[in-house]
Amino acid sequence: MAEERTPERLLSQQQVAYELEQAIQRLPPLYREAFVLKHVEGLSYEEMEEILGVNSDTLKMRVYKGRLQLSRELASLNPTR
Repeated sequence: MAEERTPERLLSQQQVAYELEQAIQRLPPLYREAFVLKHVEGLSYEEMEEILGVNSDTLKMRVYKGRLQLSRELASLNPTR
């Protein structure tokens, strides 16, 4: 069954997208850079390593820490889940 595209649902999706964008902007710059390249741009760690000149283990840690911080921050926005 397809979900209805009600005005309320669209507004809720817009609010979630806005909160996510704000949370990404609050990440420390090194975490934000790695997170965006990996999850927004869809780059591989090898591509990121080439662009940033940082080894892939360091990049993996930055992405992980960025995801962890985002997860905590977004979870605090919806304490009922």
